[in-house]
Amino acid sequence: MTEDNAGSVSGKAQNAPKANAHLDRLFDFIVTEIKEQGAAPSYEQICSSLGYSKGLVSRRIRQLHDQGRIIIDGERKSMTLRVAKGQGHDDIAELPDMTSDRKAIITYVKKYMNRNGGRGPSVHAIGKALGFSNNKARRHVDYLDEVERVRYSPHLNEVIVINQGEYVKITQDNDEPPSPAEG
Repeated sequence: MTEDNAGSVSGKAQNAPKANAHLDRLFDFIVTEIKEQGAAPSYEQICSSLGYSKGLVSRRIRQLHDQGRIIIDGERKSMTLRVAKGQGHDDIAELPDMTSDRKAIITYVKKYMNRNGGRGPSVHAIGKALGFSNNKARRHVDYLDEVERVRYSPHLNEVIVINQGEYVKITQDNDEPPSPAEG
């Protein structure tokens, strides 16, 4: 550390508050995007909006994760950011990550079901219609099935949109939901 003419000490000790201000700015941007868009921003969106390089965004995301302020789900291409509980934003901490691709899948499945009398498309048909690879379509459908926005039946090879609260987990043995008479 060095001392300047005014007698203040410069070095790492002074940079810590500035780094925290940048982390706070990034955290606030992520929270705002989740509230407005329903999904965490991509690295490219953060770079263009805040003027950071991808490497800097990556390091700061990792710092926020290490501080326990955000949670990183998944790996590489399927990685999503969520706000950790206890950060003052518990209302968005448990929201599913509804990216534009996932919203497009739900919209497409709804339109398909309306045209075809309630029958849903296959994962392959979703991928082909939206220009996704089968792996990408399957990843998104699996995520939407997990957060109970769609129901995917591997046996019937069909995806249907469901209303919140109407979800019945499908097993390989029983591919049909229980009827109201059973019970």
